[in-house]
Amino acid sequence: MPEENTTSAQTKMQDTTVVTKGEKLLSGFGYIPFLCVLPLALRQNSAYCQFHGKQSLVLVIFFFVISWIGWMSHAFGMLFGIVQFVVIIFAAMQALKGNKWKIPFVSQVAEKLDWNE
Repeated sequence: MPEENTTSAQTKMQDTTVVTKGEKLLSGFGYIPFLCVLPLALRQNSAYCQFHGKQSLVLVIFFFVISWIGWMSHAFGMLFGIVQFVVIIFAAMQALKGNKWKIPFVSQVAEKLDWNE
């Protein structure tokens, strides 16, 4: 039982961590495909930037792989391009607001990236 209380207390502490405007801005810009490594490289000690940086890196790789399929079908390529644009804009807006929005599937893969240890 005490372990559950400790875990929930740690989760609450992590959620109430103050995120600076610079971290929000950097994380938001990190969702632009060619800037996805900026939060990872520039704010290595920020859990917020690392969360969004890892997620944006996985998202860019995922979109790159799926785009190869899009070249086979013009209609799929156009639909995929619209979906990609909407996801990137929404994720960037969430980062700029200071929210840790977990993109389905992408966040699960991004959480497994742990190169700091």
